[in-house]
Amino acid sequence: MKKMVLASLQDAIKIYNKYQAQFRQVAVEADELRRMSKRVIFYVGKGQEDEAAELLQEATKLLDKIVSQVDDKQILYDNEGYKAASEEFMEACLTYMILTGQELDLSLVTTTSTRRLGSFSDLCGELARVAILLATDGKTKKVVEIRDFIQELILELSKTKIVENSYLRGKYDQAERALRKVEDILYNLQLGRR
Repeated sequence: MKKMVLASLQDAIKIYNKYQAQFRQVAVEADELRRMSKRVIFYVGKGQEDEAAELLQEATKLLDKIVSQVDDKQILYDNEGYKAASEEFMEACLTYMILTGQELDLSLVTTTSTRRLGSFSDLCGELARVAILLATDGKTKKVVEIRDFIQELILELSKTKIVENSYLRGKYDQAERALRKVEDILYNLQLGRR
């Protein structure tokens, strides 16, 4: 009986150690994925599409590597670093798609539904940053298009059953602040015309 108990303990330790090793590896690589995704957003926002496309391709490969190296996808869902990185990657893809007009298959991104929705809220903030750059170049029509699209995104996001004081509540509020920022930009542009 003791041998059986000790064997069970040894199996549990082996499984636990393997899980922890994979968990730590995911955390390290996820941090790199997050940094790469932020740079994709930066490049595409500045109109450097070639650099953004190349880096997005590298980030996609890294994401695939991270997902394929785990025995249990639960590791990804338990890992805060991975969840943040997958959300940032989704945000980079969405920003890239909007600003370049190129389609990407986002259904292949392994992430939680909460983080997936969070990336759409974050997209609103990235579009607000782009609106600032467009406004400085006098491209009011493009700023209006961004405002209209952010309004569409927020309208769709409002269909989500968001729990008060939840992660998504904060994200939704950020999206609304991004919309107000773009509306302020348009207001100031109109004042400048008078």
